[in-house]
Amino acid sequence: MKKLSLLLAVAVCALASAAVASAGNVPSTLSVSGTPGISTSLPSSLAFGSLTISGGDMTTLGDLAINVVDDRGTGAGWHTTITSTQWTNGTQTLDVNATSITGVAEACHSGYTCTDPTNAITYPLVIPAGATAPAAVSMYDAALNSGMGSFDLTFHESLAFPANGYAGSYTSTQTIASTTGP
Repeated sequence: MKKLSLLLAVAVCALASAAVASAGNVPSTLSVSGTPGISTSLPSSLAFGSLTISGGDMTTLGDLAINVVDDRGTGAGWHTTITSTQWTNGTQTLDVNATSITGVAEACHSGYTCTDPTNAITYPLVIPAGATAPAAVSMYDAALNSGMGSFDLTFHESLAFPANGYAGSYTSTQTIASTTGP
């Protein structure tokens, strides 16, 4: 019995030594790449509704909802710009400063985990307009190390119509773009 116990003890020690002898390190790596740029999704149109001339200056409101995606994984920041053609009904035009952004609501798009953007733009912000769209201005930005993910941005726009304005159906084209860097 002593011999069997001794053999069993030697076998257990041998197994324990074998388990330790087979331990080792396994190097692990993970390569993560991002997309090459910023993407922006725009609605097909923005409707301000209708006004009825009433003898005084009037204002109408509209919400411009866009989605900006920064899947680069760099934290380099981004900014979104806007410019506009002048509001016209074919023969009459509104003032070049007719449209402004009064504020913005921002939310992380469903299904994403986001790093909230740090926006330094102040509102109200006049949207530049002309017969041909003038130089764009920043309408929203994400500072360094912010704005990573997908963001639903809703810009609250105000359109001023003067008391001496002409009746008609007015149109304008806004040009919006997002680029890298705050």
